[in-house]
Amino acid sequence: MINNVVEVKPIKGKLGYFADVDGNIYSLWINKGRHGLVMGNRFRKLNFSKSKSGHFVVSFGREDKELVHRVIYQTFVGDIEEGKFIRHLNDIKSDNRVCNLKQGTQKENMSDAMKNGVLKTKLDKEAVKTIRSLKGYKKRKEVALIYQVSENTIKQIWNFKTWKEVV
Repeated sequence: MINNVVEVKPIKGKLGYFADVDGNIYSLWINKGRHGLVMGNRFRKLNFSKSKSGHFVVSFGREDKELVHRVIYQTFVGDIEEGKFIRHLNDIKSDNRVCNLKQGTQKENMSDAMKNGVLKTKLDKEAVKTIRSLKGYKKRKEVALIYQVSENTIKQIWNFKTWKEVV
Protein backbone atom coordinates (compact mmCIF):
# COMPACT_ATOMS: atom_id res chain seq x y z
CA MET A 1 0.00 0.00 0.00
CA ILE A 2 1.30 3.48 -0.81
CA ASN A 3 1.32 5.81 2.19
CA ASN A 4 1.73 9.59 2.02
CA VAL A 5 2.87 9.66 -1.62
CA VAL A 6 2.47 13.04 -3.25
CA GLU A 7 2.14 11.87 -6.82
CA VAL A 8 1.73 8.46 -8.47
CA LYS A 9 1.36 7.94 -12.21
CA PRO A 10 0.83 4.92 -14.44
CA ILE A 11 3.92 3.94 -16.42
CA LYS A 12 3.36 4.46 -20.14
CA GLY A 13 3.11 1.15 -22.01
CA LYS A 14 3.23 -0.93 -18.81
CA LEU A 15 -0.30 -1.99 -17.85
CA GLY A 16 -0.69 -2.39 -14.09
CA TYR A 17 2.60 -0.64 -13.20
CA PHE A 18 2.92 2.74 -11.49
CA ALA A 19 5.70 5.07 -10.36
CA ASP A 20 5.95 7.74 -7.68
CA VAL A 21 8.01 10.94 -7.50
CA ASP A 22 10.34 9.34 -4.94
CA GLY A 23 11.60 6.83 -7.52
CA ASN A 24 9.58 3.81 -6.42
CA ILE A 25 7.75 1.49 -8.81
CA TYR A 26 4.61 -0.45 -7.93
CA SER A 27 2.65 -3.29 -9.47
CA LEU A 28 -1.00 -4.30 -9.28
CA TRP A 29 -0.18 -7.76 -10.64
CA ILE A 30 -0.58 -10.81 -8.39
CA ASN A 31 1.03 -14.14 -9.26
CA LYS A 32 -1.53 -16.91 -8.80
CA GLY A 33 1.02 -19.66 -9.50
CA ARG A 34 -0.03 -22.02 -12.25
CA HIS A 35 -3.16 -19.93 -12.77
CA GLY A 36 -1.03 -17.04 -14.00
CA LEU A 37 -1.02 -13.35 -13.24
CA VAL A 38 -4.14 -11.44 -12.33
CA MET A 39 -4.67 -7.74 -11.72
CA GLY A 40 -5.29 -6.95 -8.07
CA ASN A 41 -6.42 -3.75 -6.38
CA ARG A 42 -3.44 -3.12 -4.06
CA PHE A 43 -0.11 -1.58 -4.93
CA ARG A 44 2.91 -3.81 -4.32
CA LYS A 45 6.28 -2.03 -4.21
CA LEU A 46 8.78 -3.72 -6.52
CA ASN A 47 12.33 -4.59 -5.52
CA PHE A 48 15.13 -3.57 -7.85
CA SER A 49 18.29 -5.34 -8.92
CA LYS A 50 21.56 -3.55 -9.72
CA SER A 51 23.19 -3.29 -13.12
CA LYS A 52 26.96 -3.65 -13.59
CA SER A 53 27.18 0.16 -13.60
CA GLY A 54 25.45 0.33 -10.20
CA HIS A 55 22.12 1.71 -11.45
CA PHE A 56 18.86 0.13 -10.29
CA VAL A 57 16.99 -2.09 -12.76
CA VAL A 58 13.29 -2.99 -12.58
CA SER A 59 11.75 -6.10 -14.14
CA PHE A 60 8.37 -5.85 -15.83
CA GLY A 61 7.92 -9.58 -16.24
CA ARG A 62 10.58 -12.12 -17.13
CA GLU A 63 12.13 -10.55 -20.23
CA ASP A 64 11.39 -6.83 -19.85
CA LYS A 65 14.03 -5.04 -17.75
CA GLU A 66 14.63 -1.28 -17.67
CA LEU A 67 16.77 1.22 -15.78
CA VAL A 68 14.68 2.73 -12.98
CA HIS A 69 15.92 6.31 -13.43
CA ARG A 70 14.90 6.27 -17.11
CA VAL A 71 11.43 4.87 -16.28
CA ILE A 72 10.87 7.52 -13.58
CA TYR A 73 12.06 10.34 -15.88
CA GLN A 74 9.86 9.21 -18.78
CA THR A 75 6.84 8.80 -16.50
CA PHE A 76 7.02 12.25 -14.88
CA VAL A 77 8.97 14.47 -17.30
CA GLY A 78 8.66 13.02 -20.80
CA ASP A 79 10.53 11.31 -23.59
CA ILE A 80 14.32 11.14 -23.68
CA GLU A 81 15.91 12.78 -26.71
CA GLU A 82 18.09 10.71 -29.03
CA GLY A 83 21.68 10.59 -27.77
CA LYS A 84 20.84 12.11 -24.37
CA PHE A 85 21.40 10.65 -20.91
CA ILE A 86 19.40 10.87 -17.70
CA ARG A 87 21.74 12.37 -15.13
CA HIS A 88 21.58 11.90 -11.36
CA LEU A 89 22.29 15.48 -10.26
CA ASN A 90 23.80 14.38 -6.95
CA ASP A 91 25.58 11.40 -8.57
CA ILE A 92 23.96 8.93 -6.19
CA LYS A 93 22.84 6.14 -8.51
CA SER A 94 20.24 4.85 -6.05
CA ASP A 95 18.53 8.27 -5.77
CA ASN A 96 15.83 8.08 -8.43
CA ARG A 97 13.64 10.93 -7.18
CA VAL A 98 12.24 13.07 -10.01
CA CYS A 99 13.88 16.19 -8.53
CA ASN A 100 17.31 14.48 -8.84
CA LEU A 101 16.95 13.49 -12.50
CA LYS A 102 17.70 15.67 -15.50
CA GLN A 103 18.25 15.01 -19.18
CA GLY A 104 21.64 15.99 -20.53
CA THR A 105 24.72 15.14 -22.54
CA GLN A 106 27.60 12.85 -21.62
CA LYS A 107 29.74 15.97 -21.14
CA GLU A 108 27.24 17.40 -18.63
CA ASN A 109 27.11 14.05 -16.84
CA MET A 110 30.91 13.96 -16.51
CA SER A 111 30.92 17.58 -15.36
CA ASP A 112 28.44 16.65 -12.60
CA ALA A 113 30.68 13.75 -11.57
CA MET A 114 33.73 16.04 -11.35
CA LYS A 115 31.78 18.69 -9.40
CA ASN A 116 30.37 16.11 -6.98
CA GLY A 117 33.76 14.44 -6.45
CA VAL A 118 32.67 11.08 -7.83
CA LEU A 119 35.45 10.67 -10.39
CA LYS A 120 38.56 9.19 -8.90
CA THR A 121 41.56 10.77 -10.62
CA LYS A 122 45.18 9.95 -9.87
CA LEU A 123 46.24 13.50 -10.66
CA ASP A 124 45.28 16.94 -9.45
CA LYS A 125 45.96 20.39 -10.91
CA GLU A 126 49.28 20.78 -9.07
CA ALA A 127 50.52 17.42 -10.33
CA VAL A 128 49.58 18.37 -13.89
CA LYS A 129 51.51 21.65 -13.60
CA THR A 130 54.55 19.75 -12.35
CA ILE A 131 54.24 17.16 -15.13
CA ARG A 132 54.12 19.92 -17.73
CA SER A 133 57.20 21.56 -16.21
CA LEU A 134 59.13 18.29 -16.62
CA LYS A 135 58.65 18.23 -20.41
CA GLY A 136 62.05 18.39 -22.05
CA TYR A 137 63.85 17.43 -18.83
CA LYS A 138 62.54 13.92 -18.18
CA LYS A 139 61.35 11.11 -20.43
CA ARG A 140 57.66 10.25 -20.58
CA LYS A 141 58.35 6.81 -19.14
CA GLU A 142 60.09 8.27 -16.07
CA VAL A 143 57.30 10.76 -15.38
CA ALA A 144 54.66 8.05 -15.87
CA LEU A 145 56.40 5.84 -13.29
CA ILE A 146 56.64 8.69 -10.78
CA TYR A 147 52.90 9.49 -11.03
CA GLN A 148 51.76 5.89 -11.62
CA VAL A 149 49.93 6.69 -14.85
CA SER A 150 50.46 5.55 -18.43
CA GLU A 151 52.95 7.12 -20.81
CA ASN A 152 49.99 8.03 -23.02
CA THR A 153 48.48 10.04 -20.15
CA ILE A 154 51.74 12.01 -19.84
CA LYS A 155 51.80 12.57 -23.62
CA GLN A 156 48.21 13.86 -23.57
CA ILE A 157 48.98 16.23 -20.68
CA TRP A 158 52.13 17.54 -22.39
CA ASN A 159 50.21 18.11 -25.65
CA PHE A 160 47.23 19.76 -23.88
CA LYS A 161 44.85 17.03 -25.05
CA THR A 162 43.70 16.54 -21.45
CA TRP A 163 43.68 18.89 -18.45
CA LYS A 164 43.33 21.82 -20.91
CA GLU A 165 42.07 24.09 -18.15
CA VAL A 166 45.40 23.80 -16.28
CA VAL A 167 48.08 26.11 -17.64
